[in-house]
Amino acid sequence: MRGLWVIAAALTLGLGACDRLGLSGDPQAQNRARCADTHVAAADRVAACGAIIDSGKLTEAERADALANRGFAQSERREPTAALRDFNAALALDAANTHAKLGRAMILAESGQLDAALPLADSLINEGQYLAEAYYVRGNVRARQNDDAGAISDFNSSLQRNPRSADAFAYRGLLKQRTNDLPGARSDFDAAINIDGRHVKALTGRCWNRIYRDEDIGAARADAETATQADADFLDARLCLGFALLKQERWSDARAAYDVALRLNPGSAAALYGRGIARQKDGDHQGGDDDFDRAYQFNSQIDREFSRHGVRR
Repeated sequence: MRGLWVIAAALTLGLGACDRLGLSGDPQAQNRARCADTHVAAADRVAACGAIIDSGKLTEAERADALANRGFAQSERREPTAALRDFNAALALDAANTHAKLGRAMILAESGQLDAALPLADSLINEGQYLAEAYYVRGNVRARQNDDAGAISDFNSSLQRNPRSADAFAYRGLLKQRTNDLPGARSDFDAAINIDGRHVKALTGRCWNRIYRDEDIGAARADAETATQADADFLDARLCLGFALLKQERWSDARAAYDVALRLNPGSAAALYGRGIARQKDGDHQGGDDDFDRAYQFNSQIDREFSRHGVRR
C-alpha cells in the first residue's frame, strides 16, 4: 500500500458547524473545527485534536471521533504507530466508530497483519460504510493472500465507487500483470498515472509492462526514472531502471542503478545478477563473477528471469 488515505469526511463536526464555531473566537471551538477539517495541515490537526482530547470537555463519542481524526492526521505524517494507538483508543471508547475502524484496518493491512485487517474491512462493507476504501483494503489483503480473483473483484468494487482512485488502478494493474493480462495491466497503469503522474507503483508497473511486451525501452527507462524521483527508496523501481539500462547496453549506468538497489536490499538476487552483468560487460569479469555467485545463493533460477526478456551474461 502506497500510504494511508486522507478521508475527506469530518466525523466530529459538519462543515457548517465547523465554520460557525471557527468564527466564534472560542479556542475550544476553533480546535474542534481544525481537528475535523482535512484541509488543515496534518501537524496542525494533530495539535488541535490533542488540545480538545486533553480538555476533558468531550463526551466519550466526541473523544472517539477526535482520536480517530488525529489518527488519520498521524498517518498522513507517516507515523503509523501513533496513528494505530489513536485508532485503538477510539475503538476502546466506541467499538462502532467507523472512522477508527477504517484507519485501523488500513494500518494493519499495510503492516501485513492480514488476519486482523480482514474482519475490519468485512465489517465496514457489511455496514455499507466507506465502501470504496473498505473494498480497497480487502482487495489489498486478498492480493497478499494470493487470492488474485477475489482481490481484482474487490478493486473493481472500489473503483465503481471511486473511479479516481489511482491506488486501486495501480494495484489492480499489478494483479493483472501477475496473472499475465499484460494489456489489462497496461490500461490500469495508464489510468493511475493519468490521475497521479508520480504514482510510484503504477510507473514501476508500467516500466516492467513495457519490458515484458518488448516495447520502447527508452519509455520504460523514463517511467523508472520518474518513479525513482518520486520515491528514491522504492526497490522495484531501481530494479526496473537497472534492467532498462542493461537493455540499452549502458553498463556503467546500469551498475550505478543496481548499486543503489543493493544499498536498499543487499540480498536482492535481481540486483546482484543485474550488477554482475553490468560489471562483466564493462570489463570487470571477477567482480561480475562474484555478483553472480552471490545472486545464485539467493535465487538459483535468477538467470532465467533475465534471459526470458533478452538480457544474458
